[in-house]
Amino acid sequence: MNYRTLAFVCALALAAGPVLAGENPADFAVRLPIEVPPGAALVRVTLPESAYAALAGPDLADLRIFNGAGEALPVARLPAPKETSVVTARVPLLPLPEAARPGGEARLRISRAADGTLLRVELDQPGTGGVPAPLRPARYLADLKPFDHPVTALVVEPADAIPFEGSLRIESSDDLANWQVLRQTERLLALSQGEQRMERLRIELPSLRTRYLRLAWTSGPAPVALAGLTLEHAGNPEAPRQWVKLAAQPGDSPGAWRYTAPGLFPVDRLRVEAAEPNSVAGVRVDSRPASRDPWQFRGAFTTYRLNQESGEITSPDHALPARRDPLWQLKLQPTSGTAPTLAIGWLPETLVFAARGAPPFTLAVGQPRLPAAFLPVESLVPAYATDRAPPLAEGRLLPPAAGSATPIRRDTPAWQDGRSLGLWAMLVLGVAVLGWMAVGLLREGRGDTKQKL
Repeated sequence: MNYRTLAFVCALALAAGPVLAGENPADFAVRLPIEVPPGAALVRVTLPESAYAALAGPDLADLRIFNGAGEALPVARLPAPKETSVVTARVPLLPLPEAARPGGEARLRISRAADGTLLRVELDQPGTGGVPAPLRPARYLADLKPFDHPVTALVVEPADAIPFEGSLRIESSDDLANWQVLRQTERLLALSQGEQRMERLRIELPSLRTRYLRLAWTSGPAPVALAGLTLEHAGNPEAPRQWVKLAAQPGDSPGAWRYTAPGLFPVDRLRVEAAEPNSVAGVRVDSRPASRDPWQFRGAFTTYRLNQESGEITSPDHALPARRDPLWQLKLQPTSGTAPTLAIGWLPETLVFAARGAPPFTLAVGQPRLPAAFLPVESLVPAYATDRAPPLAEGRLLPPAAGSATPIRRDTPAWQDGRSLGLWAMLVLGVAVLGWMAVGLLREGRGDTKQKL
C-alpha cells in the first residue's frame, strides 16, 4: 500500500470515526430503558429531567432511540400543545345582608331579572329600623348564569383601590340551599410600595360548573368592598409543569445572585421567593447559554413574601418566553445579603418513535456534535392530527442504565466539555498523521525525480 492509498484510508476513517461512534448507544452520556406495551407500533414518551440533564445542545440533536440490536429508530417531536384559548366574562357581586337578629321573623327577598339572573338580595326583618349597615359587606353572592362555560379561574375585583390583605371562603351551589366549600381560606392582597404595586387577586379552580358562588371574608371586618368577578375558562388547559430548585451563588455586584440549572430545560416559568419573611423587592432576570456569553435580559417583576393572620402570602409564578439557557442571574432592588430561592419550571416535551425490532428499547442522550435525526411528525404518524391517525401507545421511561450518568458542567463552554476534548484530540491526531504522510509523499516524489535524472 503506497502513501496515497494509506492517506485516503486514514482520512476516511478519521472523518467517519466521530459519526460511527455517535450512533453507538454506549457512547451516549445517559441511556434510559423504555418500557413499551406489547404489540405497540408507534410509542409516545415524555422527556424526563434526567434526559434534559444530559443534553449537549439546545436543539435536542444529540438524542436517539435504539432497539435491542442497537439500531437507531425513526423519531419525531410532537408539536407543543396549542396555546390555551381563554374565555372571560365579568359578573357583579351582590352584597349579602348580615344574618337575622335572634328573636325576630326574617324573610330573604331576592330580585331577579327577566332571564332569571339575580339582581338584588335583601333581608326583610321587622324591628331592625335604624340599625346601621356595616361599612363594608362581609359576604357576597355571584350568579354565574351568563357564563356558559366551566370556570377554571376567577379574578376578584375590589371596589376601591386601597391597600388590603384578607382571606376569603368560597362556596358553590346550584339552588341557593345546598352549599359546597371550594376554598376554605384563599388569601388575597393588593399592596403598594413606592411605585411598585403587588396584587394577588386570581384564584385557580378545577373546571367548575355551578350556578352560584358565595364569597365571605373569614376573619374580622371586611378589609375592602368587592365589586365583581372576572370568570375565566381555559379551553385547553396546560399539562402540569415540572419544577426544580437551583442553588444560589453570589454575583459580581451587591444584590446579584447566580444560579446554574442541571440541564437544558425549556424554561418558561420562574418562581422566586424571598429568603426572609415580610420582604418585598424588584427583580431583574438575566440568562445566558454559557459563561463566555453576555447576559441577556429576560424580564423584571416584583417578588414578595408577607405574613398575615391567615398565613403567608408569596408572589405568583412569573411567565417568560421559553429558554434553554442553563445560567440564570437575579438582581434585587433593594439589595439583600441573603439569596432568594429560584425555581425553574417547564412543560416536558414529547417524542414519538416507531417500535421496530426487538426490545429492549433505549432513549440515549448526550453525544456532542451529532446531526439532528428527527423526522417530520406527519412522515412518521400517518394522517397525524386527524381522526384517521393511528393511536399512540404510552411508553414508560425507567431509571438510567447502570454506568450511564455522566454529568455535564453547565457553566463550562462546550469546547471544554470532556467528550468534546476527545473529538479535538482525534482531529489533532488526524492532522499529525496526514502531515507525516505528506512528508513521506514529498520524499517519495523527490526520490522518483532523482531516478529519472
